[in-house]
Amino acid sequence: LPNFLIVGAAKCGTTSLFDYVNQHPDVFIPDKKECFFFSGLEAFNGPRNDQEINASIVRSLEEYELLFEPAGSAHLRGDVSHDYLYYHQRSIPRILKYLGYEVPIVIILRDPRERAFSHYKHHVKAGTTKDTSFRQAIDLEATRINNGWSWNWHYLQVGMYADQVEAFQRAFKRV
Repeated sequence: LPNFLIVGAAKCGTTSLFDYVNQHPDVFIPDKKECFFFSGLEAFNGPRNDQEINASIVRSLEEYELLFEPAGSAHLRGDVSHDYLYYHQRSIPRILKYLGYEVPIVIILRDPRERAFSHYKHHVKAGTTKDTSFRQAIDLEATRINNGWSWNWHYLQVGMYADQVEAFQRAFKRV
């Protein structure tokens, strides 16, 4: 299992950090960035049924352990999944159960306004949103949350870091 976690947040540089850290010869991070194991996601909900993302969710401990089999003698083994921060209420108990309170946690953040707009632009570029503007996406956020849409459509809420970070700081020794 991993002995460190990079938990988020989305659109804050987790992919770059994943790439940099993974270049070190003593570090192993599975190719499957964002396995969603500790957040306990069953499926992404939203305006489209994203079979590719839903198929990538690691749902069992056995499947999760398989991700780390190729680690060999790597001294450090990491998991990079930015949803752990946002879904901290679900993630933290699972992380504690499997990894303990001393596992190092890395949190990377970004100006929340820039993060939200980058998140929206990501959907525009990918062609996954029908929102005609960032304002429309923001105006629809509360309704989407109430309708059970996944974090991927919570542009503003994902950037409300205070409670998320504080929860990790309370639960773990090394954040």
